[in-house]
Amino acid sequence: MPTPISTNTMTRFIEGNLAERGQGEGVLFASLNASGGATAYVDVQFWPQRSIARFGGACGPAAVQWCFDQRDVVRTCETTAHDDGRSIRPLSRLGFIPRGR
Repeated sequence: MPTPISTNTMTRFIEGNLAERGQGEGVLFASLNASGGATAYVDVQFWPQRSIARFGGACGPAAVQWCFDQRDVVRTCETTAHDDGRSIRPLSRLGFIPRGR
């Protein structure tokens, strides 16, 4: 997610994601509430030549499974600080295994 959040930065963020989608290298999902406001997003980037995907935003098992089933992804790449428990716990629940430091 870009910072600061403004109409201009979000427009560039969305346009960048649309360009990635057009090249088969990304997809942006948004979850909307009843009044149409965005409540969450998942930003997936693909490296098709390596069958790898990277997830950004708030993603759950369904998004990960979709990539494996529909995009022929065989490996995902996530980064977080080694002491960032708030990020490590959900990644662990999704089955990610820490590598390196």
